[in-house]
Amino acid sequence: MNLKMYLNALKLYEEGKVNLDKETDNRMYFTVNDYIVIIGKDGFASCTCMHGSLKPKQLCKHIIASILKILYG
Repeated sequence: MNLKMYLNALKLYEEGKVNLDKETDNRMYFTVNDYIVIIGKDGFASCTCMHGSLKPKQLCKHIIASILKILYG
């Protein structure tokens, strides 16, 4: 993650574009803009955006924004 990606994620979070849609025992499902983000309590994270699909082991701004939502509500 770089500073630009973090700042873009922070903007998404601050603008209220991160919505928690569903939570199960092991995973949380978010919508960030039009993308679906899944975060697992085991460290799993995925996003349907181009960056998340092309580089599945790296975080995208949508995943980071979802983590901010988990941390700060």
